[in-house]
Amino acid sequence: MSTGRIVFTDSPWPEGHSLERFRLTLRGDEQGNLRLHAHIVSAPYESAGSPVGALADASAWNRPETWLEAQCAILSSLQWGNRGFKLPSKTSTFEEHKLDGMVLTADPVKQVSLDNPLEDLAIGAWVLGNGMVGGHRITLTRVRPYVFDVHWTGSLRNSFLGEETFDHRFEVNAENVRLS
Repeated sequence: MSTGRIVFTDSPWPEGHSLERFRLTLRGDEQGNLRLHAHIVSAPYESAGSPVGALADASAWNRPETWLEAQCAILSSLQWGNRGFKLPSKTSTFEEHKLDGMVLTADPVKQVSLDNPLEDLAIGAWVLGNGMVGGHRITLTRVRPYVFDVHWTGSLRNSFLGEETFDHRFEVNAENVRLS
């Protein structure tokens, strides 16, 4: 079973949230390319203990009640039909052990705009409502066959809150994530 945490910078929970689910899946696309898909669900925000208090005039991002209304975070290419992360391998030549130490990147924030169809992005997001994530950097460390430790960083724009820039960062650290 995998364990891990997701941390959002400047959130009311500076220690972040435990992960209830972390699923990695390989799928081929129409061109025969292999894609890594991810599905992460955090534990409910309220389970992370007492939040760090926010000032009355704090932004929605800094107010615990905004987070509690959203309940939990979801980063997923599976839930919303996003494209996932392209691997440097065709489905016909894939060797699982070659993922060890691999660093994948996707969706540089300078290239992501509200005009992008959301399904064209690697990952969809629900953090404080629908949002956009970009600037992904995922490092896979093989623990044993088909099991990896994952370090994943990226940037977040809360479109739901009317944000137009990627002002927030996230970091995921997870151990023993099974690849299927």
